[in-house]
Amino acid sequence: MKSLYMRNLCMFYMKLQAKHLIPSSTIQLIVEEINSLSGVCQQHTKNQLKVSLHAKTKLTETEIKDVLTTLDDIDMHSSCSSALSTEYKRKQYFEENFAYVHPQTVFLGFDENRKERNAQYIPIKDTLTALLKDPAVWEECSTTGNESAPRIFNDVCDGSVFKSNPLFSESRLTLKVILYQDAFEVVNPMGSAKKKHKMLGVYFTLANFDPFHRSTVDNMQLLLLCREADFKHFGHEKVFSPLLSDLRELETNGLNIHGNTVKATLYCIAGDNLGSHNIGGFTENFSTSRYFCRYCHITRDKLDDFEHNASIRTVQDYNDTIQELHNDDPGLPPCIGHDLFEGVVAYDLAIYINYFVKVKKFFTYSQLNRRIRQFGYQGSDGNSTPSEVSEKGVKLGGQAAENWSLLRLLPLIIGDRITDTENPVWQLTVQMKEVVELICAPKISAPQIALLNVQIRDYLEARKEMFPAHKLKPKHHYLTHYPALILKFGPLMRLWTMRFESKHSYFKRCVRRTQNFKNVCQTLARNHQLLQAYLHAGSFFAPSLVVKNSTPFHAELYSNAVRTAVGETLVKETNVVASTEVQWKGTQYRKGFFLCLSHGESTEFGQIQLILVKEEKHVYFIVTPHNVSYLAEFGLYEVKEARQTMKCMKGELKLDYYPLPEYKLFGTRVISLKHSVVDTE
Repeated sequence: MKSLYMRNLCMFYMKLQAKHLIPSSTIQLIVEEINSLSGVCQQHTKNQLKVSLHAKTKLTETEIKDVLTTLDDIDMHSSCSSALSTEYKRKQYFEENFAYVHPQTVFLGFDENRKERNAQYIPIKDTLTALLKDPAVWEECSTTGNESAPRIFNDVCDGSVFKSNPLFSESRLTLKVILYQDAFEVVNPMGSAKKKHKMLGVYFTLANFDPFHRSTVDNMQLLLLCREADFKHFGHEKVFSPLLSDLRELETNGLNIHGNTVKATLYCIAGDNLGSHNIGGFTENFSTSRYFCRYCHITRDKLDDFEHNASIRTVQDYNDTIQELHNDDPGLPPCIGHDLFEGVVAYDLAIYINYFVKVKKFFTYSQLNRRIRQFGYQGSDGNSTPSEVSEKGVKLGGQAAENWSLLRLLPLIIGDRITDTENPVWQLTVQMKEVVELICAPKISAPQIALLNVQIRDYLEARKEMFPAHKLKPKHHYLTHYPALILKFGPLMRLWTMRFESKHSYFKRCVRRTQNFKNVCQTLARNHQLLQAYLHAGSFFAPSLVVKNSTPFHAELYSNAVRTAVGETLVKETNVVASTEVQWKGTQYRKGFFLCLSHGESTEFGQIQLILVKEEKHVYFIVTPHNVSYLAEFGLYEVKEARQTMKCMKGELKLDYYPLPEYKLFGTRVISLKHSVVDTE
């Protein structure tokens, strides 16, 4: 019991410091006040006990003193708090008794001011060892993933980069490392200290994890922190040398975990274009350089020529230049957040809206922005409401998710003002929406990839023809590589870097709270590793299923349609609960939302009526099927009348994971897809 109390007390202090980022001086004050209050409470207990013993027993003073001394001896807080009474003692205890991976200081050299410069490296071998000691992580990494259907790309393991790697096919215990590197500001980027404390962060996750676990920020591990100025001054070799050495060791000898040899190797390096070009040794000038693409040899003067097929960059080409790359496939996948939503969509949609306002006069900017503010966003659509559109802006001002939301919901927000749906620019807007749906699909088939290839080229040709004054940008060209890159990496949404960027917020908050700029990298690295030690003290993975407001399922309380849909299997179960809302693998499912049941020539959606959970892990959706028809002029699906019968779907077997809300357009019930769905025919 004493050890349990000590562990809980430690985790409380760790949580204050690492998760809530309370300054050490404040934590010390809290520790002292808790100890003082505990002492007062203990003294009060002793006084009351002494009075009671005098009044109700015949014990002597010596015997009573012995009883009170025993009470002091069994005071758990007093005996535990001494080991945690100072900041130094707490730090030592945390590091010795929890899965704390120590950051290593990497000496880089002296800068132009003869000041010593260092980076902080968290050894990947130690981090992986700590991870694999967690039973849940070990089970996830040692379990073979589900095989995708033929010609279906469901995750990164379905791409040619994965399948062509001999180490991945050698053993199911091989760890597939996805690196991410990016520079970020930890202070006000507009202030006097801008760029002074700009950091380069390198994180990693494992492709072995379920996509839900990969996208959880707390599961992303820190590898390296360095001032960006130092990175540029001392170069890649100095900064990345310890990491490269460890990766070679992991690939050759691996780790010994539970009597098994576990090897690891790099799958890819995710990042924005600037970061990927930097790490790959390509040009970082996208505005004027002649060769701007890391995938082919296209030149800037051929950017608008879609009939010109530039030769694809190969490993031999790269080796002839810098003799460093040793992979048969590109290891630098694109980020659709930067290329698509903060690039193509941000620029093109701003042009189209300007045309609708200034030329066609369908609506005004004021009307559009008012509708954006007043639109009744449903479910997760409310988490990324679009930013207002500036009349003077040459591009949308929103972040990636906000621009995505604006494009997806624009026909609903302003569709009734489009008096001519045959207008070629409006059709171009809908065409861009369809292209985006295919690119963002978390599961995509080979025929859909072929369709995407055609649609991207058709869209870019139409865009160039309708708006010749607005030149295409390099990010438009990157789209032409997306079909081939999906074949190599699997669905590009699986390598979306926006979740990695969310990791930056922890370090920004840490700097704002601590206000310690003496050795920023070391402070941030230690705090982060303390947070990871705290997370490892419990279950490393967040629960996949969270049920809200559930009640035991008694079939006799429900309609015949529900009982018929459920069937005999679940009716006879005693460990089944019913709910109208659950969170499963990070996605919120609610009564009234729609799931896609079939897609193709005949498309069917099912509206959730009830959610059943069996044994706290198996999810079943009771849905009412609806036929739908595609409204090509708006890129939406019209919901038809519901059928009389219901269906029971096991959650793991549903066609698409995303629950879609219902909206109204011209009084008609409509649904806007989040992404394309694999055809069932």
